[in-house]
Amino acid sequence: MKEREVMKKSPAPIRGKHITLKPLTLKDFDVYYESGFQQEDPEVLRLTGTKAGVTREQLKSYVVRIVNAEDRVDFLLWNEEGRLVGEAVLNEIDEEVRRANFRIAFFQEKDFGKGYGSEATALTVDYGFTELHLHRIELEVFSINPRAKRAYEKAGFQLEGCLRDAEIIDGAYCDVLLMAMLEEDYERKKIKEIQAKNSVTV
Repeated sequence: MKEREVMKKSPAPIRGKHITLKPLTLKDFDVYYESGFQQEDPEVLRLTGTKAGVTREQLKSYVVRIVNAEDRVDFLLWNEEGRLVGEAVLNEIDEEVRRANFRIAFFQEKDFGKGYGSEATALTVDYGFTELHLHRIELEVFSINPRAKRAYEKAGFQLEGCLRDAEIIDGAYCDVLLMAMLEEDYERKKIKEIQAKNSVTV
């Protein structure tokens, strides 16, 4: 396979059926804070393993630092009603290895189970492989979050390993599952999707 350089770009909005990905900017700070951090959802905190909240000042410092970082792309997730519901991130981008870490989070439990996660994951993965020319996208997910694991599998991620009892959630140990997708996995999945679509339309 021909080697291609990872290119960090400032992406245009990426529009799906129910979710639109827009790059995080300083102009979004107020709605970002109010939607995701002012009143944090207990179930979101549990599933993400977040131990402590963040102040407005701490979050502002974080956003200022990351919006122009060369090793990451941060998307805000807007639903069809124009409401900010979460974020999806490709970070720890390694240009030499063409590798990145993926994470996604929704701000409110009420937005679980609506297909937002599957769609946003697919759109972010598309961007990573087609625009950044990544070879590998990897992630970690807690074993207490089977819904997220299913969404990642649906997107094409494969389970690669398990860190047993690597985290404590609600006072009990849980595993950290390691998953990843390679560019050839992504390409095979796209071919299967095209073939399935053609078989339906014939």
